[in-house]
Amino acid sequence: MISILMQPLAVGLILLAAQISGANEVFPADHNEPITIRVLSGRNSHPLAQAHVVLTAGYTQRDIDLQMRREEAQTDEHGFARLPNALANFPLLQVSVAKQRLCHSGGRGAVFSIERIRRDGLSAPNRCGTAIVQDAPGVFTVWVKTGKAPPTPFIPAPSATVPSESPTVAPQSAVPVAAHASPPTAVPAPETTAPPLCPAAPRSASPPVPNPPGNRHKHLPRLARA
Repeated sequence: MISILMQPLAVGLILLAAQISGANEVFPADHNEPITIRVLSGRNSHPLAQAHVVLTAGYTQRDIDLQMRREEAQTDEHGFARLPNALANFPLLQVSVAKQRLCHSGGRGAVFSIERIRRDGLSAPNRCGTAIVQDAPGVFTVWVKTGKAPPTPFIPAPSATVPSESPTVAPQSAVPVAAHASPPTAVPAPETTAPPLCPAAPRSASPPVPNPPGNRHKHLPRLARA
């Protein structure tokens, strides 16, 4: 009789012990609200398109370290990636971006609350710059360190002078190109020495006047006196 009464009591004690031992265990709850991972540049808040995101969820930090529940996703052109439903019902989440350095303290080892992300939204600390965004429920923002913008190439100012040689236009004159930039100046003609002329024959002051034919006198020699 006593043994028959003890059997229900023993079963009750076993069930009570099972409830007490399982009271500290957290079972996942089903949530239909989507969670979005947003990957932005910590320098200028530009989205990272086609970034490879590694997502790890679990109950404890040990589950995260062992990567027992791990999924991968890829961002779109706006830097958004959807958290898979298989990880959305766990309390802890770790996010890392392949080939990118995270800007928050702890880096790849930092763990965040999925419940807080679902309720209020959350942004990881940004230690790469001063860019900030407004949190929205169901959105988790991750900042990554990106490179600096390339320097602006040096473009020289256009020159006002005409190039000395042109492959398409033939030169119009033999004057140097620099002469077109200023008005032409008078060039003195080279000095030339004229060849010496032959001296002309000297001319008399007045030409002799010939005697007229009728008045010609014969000059006879004088006779000597006796």
